Amino acid sequence: MDVLVFIVIPILFTVNCFSFFLSWLTVTQSTTYINGDSGPPTVSEKELETRNQELAAALDSSALTNAQLTSKLETLTKQSQELSDQLQKERKEFEQKFTKEQGAIREQLQVHIQTIGILVSEKSELQTALSYTQQAARHKTAEAEDLSSRLQASKQRVSELERTLSSVSTQQKQFEKHNKELERERDSLRLEVLRFSNVSEETRQQSSELSEQLKLRGNENSALKQEVDELRKRLEMADSMLQQFSSQSGPPSGHQQVQLLLEEKHQLEAHAAPRAQLWCVCGCDVGHVRLMSEERDSTAAQIQELQEKITELENTAALMSKEQKLQAVSQASGPSESELALQETISRLQEERDALSLQYQAQVTYTDHVKHSHSHIKTLEP
Repeated sequence: MDVLVFIVIPILFTVNCFSFFLSWLTVTQSTTYINGDSGPPTVSEKELETRNQELAAALDSSALTNAQLTSKLETLTKQSQELSDQLQKERKEFEQKFTKEQGAIREQLQVHIQTIGILVSEKSELQTALSYTQQAARHKTAEAEDLSSRLQASKQRVSELERTLSSVSTQQKQFEKHNKELERERDSLRLEVLRFSNVSEETRQQSSELSEQLKLRGNENSALKQEVDELRKRLEMADSMLQQFSSQSGPPSGHQQVQLLLEEKHQLEAHAAPRAQLWCVCGCDVGHVRLMSEERDSTAAQIQELQEKITELENTAALMSKEQKLQAVSQASGPSESELALQETISRLQEERDALSLQYQAQVTYTDHVKHSHSHIKTLEP
């Protein structure tokens, strides 16, 4: 509508201007003729008529054009009115629709305002919560740094504990190996104790037998001593008689008696020599039997002491096993007091075991010597 008005108005203005120009031109010519003024000397009346006709034709054409434009203007005005009515109708519809939409928008705006209020309050709450959260985050950051440092210290402690655990594991393996060696030594000592017991029992039996034989040999020794004394007296008498017979020259019968006395002397000497040797051996055996009794008592005491030490070693090993099970991983590396005490006890027991082994060898040697002496005495018996 507005565009149509802007188009029609310039056209009408142009037509009116052209009509005004023609009217002005006609009036000007008439006024000139009336006042007695002549036109240009070069223009004739015929030309003026021709010009007027042209102007009249142009005026008619302009009037026709003006009529057409007026008709067109009326048409356009009618269209403009229709468009104006339609625009008014559309404006009312738009206003109604806008009013409705404005109400809905106002309601939405109210809702948005309320939402904004809620959001503002939530924003304040969130800002407060954010400040608390930031403060908590700073606190957590400090805690995280503290935990990080503690974690680093824990890692170092774990590495130290791993090294300590490795050392403890190595010590445990060594202890188990040493414990196995101790068990083998304990079994060996038990075997030696059993062997000592058997040897002691055999020695005790042999000592009893030798004591009985000693009593018999004592009685036999007394009898042999008396017999030897008698033989010595007879030898002395034979020597004196032999000297007497040798100093006197007698008959051949006296010489025969001398020969008989010499033979009897040799027989008595031959008979007295083993008796004297047997008597000496019996005297030596008495000392040997006494020494064996003392050695037997000493060996029995040592066996008892060794059994007590074996029991002590077993108790110590059991105690060390319990301490090993209860030992924490955080213990410092190095042998403990109980381990040092156990090592000292083991060393002392090993030394005592070596000493007992030497004594046992000496006892076996001495027992063999006694057995050999006993067999020699039996061979000397008549």
